[in-house]
Amino acid sequence: MVMIPERTMLAVAREFGEAGKEWLELQPGRLAELGERWQLSFEEPFDNGLPINVVFRVSRDNQPLILKTGFPHPEMFTEMAVLARWQNRPGCVQLVDSDEKVGAVLMERVIPGASMRMLAQSRSEDSVSSQVRHLIEKTPLRTSDGDNFPTYRDWCSLAFAECSQNQDAGALLVHIARVETILAKAAKRYESGWLLHGDLHHDNILLHDSGDYVVVDPKGVIGPRLFEYGRFVHNFFEDRRHSLSVESILTQRIAALQGEYSEDEILMVGYVDLVLASCWSLNGGQKLETETFELIELMSVLLNA
Repeated sequence: MVMIPERTMLAVAREFGEAGKEWLELQPGRLAELGERWQLSFEEPFDNGLPINVVFRVSRDNQPLILKTGFPHPEMFTEMAVLARWQNRPGCVQLVDSDEKVGAVLMERVIPGASMRMLAQSRSEDSVSSQVRHLIEKTPLRTSDGDNFPTYRDWCSLAFAECSQNQDAGALLVHIARVETILAKAAKRYESGWLLHGDLHHDNILLHDSGDYVVVDPKGVIGPRLFEYGRFVHNFFEDRRHSLSVESILTQRIAALQGEYSEDEILMVGYVDLVLASCWSLNGGQKLETETFELIELMSVLLNA
């Protein structure tokens, strides 16, 4: 019988209550049924990723695949929808099958699968970021009639409203107010009819055996194309702090990402997305790290320069 790791059982029960517990009880049998239907051989699950999901290495007819399963929730359904829209697009992981009831997605296994974060350990910030820019430029899709995805402004409105009631938000509140002003201006300046990955950072960009990098784990959100850059701008500064200052990392990254957009625009969406991510962290019961707030403050100062 295929077993769900303990960390996932605890996380799902905590996140989704009684409905999550019911899902956990039924999931081993459902996975066995799914394995038979899709003719899968199960290997060990990965031990990384979100705790509410389980990612299994599987194979079918000697073809290595990935089975991602979790309690059915809105982000899982939007991920399925994005993967379906990505079919046959270069630079994107390919969907093989999915089952909404079970909460399962079957997709190609990206081999060798080394992340862009691993590449960054041996390459300069400029080299990595410029390579990512070319990938980001071709990832967004035009939205279609009937698309049922959240918008980036929805994300922000919900997160900011909740965070504003959080006694730990403190000095973050001034940045929330500034981001709301930025979003209002951006709505008038940039066309918003684009389907974005929504979580495009170093660990969601993997090396394919074709020699190219592909993006994985889309969230699916509608917004201006420019906003696809935001998540990459502010992630994993800790990997370079031994050799560069935070400001040096930020300025090098932004300079390498500019192309169709200016450095000021790239900085702006990095700032917006970091404030959003910080609100999500606080709303989830985490403390805002000092280094994160310092980066928010630095971005805010540079925006004024």
